Amino acid sequence: MTTTMRPEHPRERAVCEDDVAWVRFHAFFIANTTFIINVADGDPDYGHLVGPPGPTLGALFSMEFTPGASPSRWLNDWIKTGTRAPVPPMPADAPGWQAAVVRFATDLGERRLEPDLLGRIPEEDLHGLLVEWGGSPLEMVFTVLLNSMEIDEQGEPVDEQWARRRASVAICRQCEAECSGEPPLTEWETALWC
Repeated sequence: MTTTMRPEHPRERAVCEDDVAWVRFHAFFIANTTFIINVADGDPDYGHLVGPPGPTLGALFSMEFTPGASPSRWLNDWIKTGTRAPVPPMPADAPGWQAAVVRFATDLGERRLEPDLLGRIPEEDLHGLLVEWGGSPLEMVFTVLLNSMEIDEQGEPVDEQWARRRASVAICRQCEAECSGEPPLTEWETALWC
């Protein structure tokens, strides 16, 4: 599949800059292994829970959008007890863009995302993206996802698949993998909103 490049959508049809920053910082803290530093004593290693293929990345994003849930506490408790607690469901009235982020994170974590682009990337590179290379590479992936996502007046994605594809191109670039047929990422797709 080849992506046809689209022009930047108007800011009023984009995810709010503050929300983009919130999500990208969440990704940054997960991947730079300081996500639970304020919850636990010392610096607990959670790479073995987030890095391998599985649903953990999606769960951490889902809980970030769920009022009253604490993804860092959940992860810390899992490390201490050895038992993975159930993930509280996101509110039914959550904006659709949040559910799209969770679907993306889940598919990335479970290695189901855009197999034609990402299927040739070695597992050690995907693991590295999630928990070994510091936070900036994963932060950029989620930045591209949200900057590329056009939403309607209710916060529902207009073309979620296109945003997922562009974020998958960001994964290829971070892993120095081939992205033949895909246009380069643009400045507006990679803009870091503070």
